[in-house]
Amino acid sequence: MSEERIIRLETKLAYQDDLVQQLNEVIIDQQQRIHDLENKTELLSKKLEDLLELAAEERNTGERPPHY
Repeated sequence: MSEERIIRLETKLAYQDDLVQQLNEVIIDQQQRIHDLENKTELLSKKLEDLLELAAEERNTGERPPHY
C-alpha cells in the first residue's frame, strides 16, 4: 500500500468517526426529547381524566354552575 493511499484511508476514517459522533449526539438529543414528550403526554392525559371526572360529577349532581 502506498503512503498516499494510507493517508486517504486514515482521512476517511477520521471523517467517519466524526460523523458517527455527530449522529450519536443527535440520537441522544432525540431520545431526551422523546422522553420529555412522553412525560408531557402522560401529564396531559392525567389532567384530561381529572377534568372528565369533574364534568361527570357536575352532571350527576344536577346543579347548575354559578354563572347561570
